[in-house]
Amino acid sequence: FRPENKESMGVAGDGSATAFKTFKETVKELGHTGKTLSILAIDCEGCEWDIYKEVLSSDVMTVQQVLFQMHGTPFIANRFFVAMHNAGYAIFHREEVGVSVYDYSFLKLAPSYFGSTKPQLRQPLNTPEE
Repeated sequence: FRPENKESMGVAGDGSATAFKTFKETVKELGHTGKTLSILAIDCEGCEWDIYKEVLSSDVMTVQQVLFQMHGTPFIANRFFVAMHNAGYAIFHREEVGVSVYDYSFLKLAPSYFGSTKPQLRQPLNTPEE
């Protein structure tokens, strides 16, 4: 799936053209809307920098552990980590698996883990807006 352009076409394993779906469409098709998933692994060759917003959307589903394979480090990387933290996720594992490719594992924690008021991390200065 590609959230930025769900109408784009891809190539299926058999070489035929196939349309991509958004994350929400995929969740709905699989019957996971509104449910709690134990683990969600995402390795989508670069779309992780866009898809995380839909993963964190409370109207889609709740995920206890999210495993992302991150490709490269675009200028929006800090926004990704801030959003994960602010949504109550903490990194419990990080591993370099290739050149500029990292596996990050996040665990959804109880709000009490972050104290009585969860800190809001700041965006760095001079970061281009989305």
